[in-house]
Amino acid sequence: MKREKLSSWMGRLDVASAIAGSIVVIGLVVEDGPELLKSFVTKTLPQRAVTGALLVTLGVLAEVTIAFTIARIAKRIEAIDAEHIANIRRDAAAAEERAALAEKAAAEANLETEKLKAQFSWRSLMGPVGKLTAVLSSQPGSVWIEYPHGDPEALSFAREFHLLFGATGWNVGMRALMGSPFGFGIILPEPAGPSAHSTATIRQAFIAQGIEFNTAPLPPEAPAMIFDIPTQPAARVFIGTKWPWREVLGAEQATANRSSTASSTA
Repeated sequence: MKREKLSSWMGRLDVASAIAGSIVVIGLVVEDGPELLKSFVTKTLPQRAVTGALLVTLGVLAEVTIAFTIARIAKRIEAIDAEHIANIRRDAAAAEERAALAEKAAAEANLETEKLKAQFSWRSLMGPVGKLTAVLSSQPGSVWIEYPHGDPEALSFAREFHLLFGATGWNVGMRALMGSPFGFGIILPEPAGPSAHSTATIRQAFIAQGIEFNTAPLPPEAPAMIFDIPTQPAARVFIGTKWPWREVLGAEQATANRSSTASSTA
């Protein structure tokens, strides 16, 4: 049986008990009432049996009254407990909601932190680059590693490619280009002309490693600074400015991450 139904039955039994006790009291009064009234009028002591009956009546009356009062108090306590439990549950629900909001706020704060890290961190060839070096070393050629003059982040990233190409047997030069517009990310044109073979090998190596690039027009060859000069004809790899910040990660940072993930299996 449900709690509400049991409570209803308890209430009915309490009333029935009070009625039964009242009937006993009324019966005793009816039975011994005349004798008690006579003793009161004549101012004499009632007989022993009448006195006993009077005491029994008073005891039963007190018992009924006490039982009825206890029942009422128990119901009141039950109501107070139910209200207290409801308050506890409400407070617990509110605490869970606050915890969920705090967790959401922490996640959003972490996401914003990652956005800032991605926006301001410099690109790098992180992790193993076995697939990249395997393809490059299989068909070494000649290449220019280029970057926009005055962009220290692009210079740092270009140096890593300069060292990597040199380590795989390529004849590599590096130069800073002046003028505008400069592209974003890594620019590697379609294979064409005398350097088509070297360009195709570089594209194959980048694809194998998971390094993304685009085929936007290369900037004009207007060098502001030259570090090394490769043999000609040389392919051109332009390390452009880091992509502007996008939704969760900068596009170039996402590229670096995917490259790192792909290279980890090399």
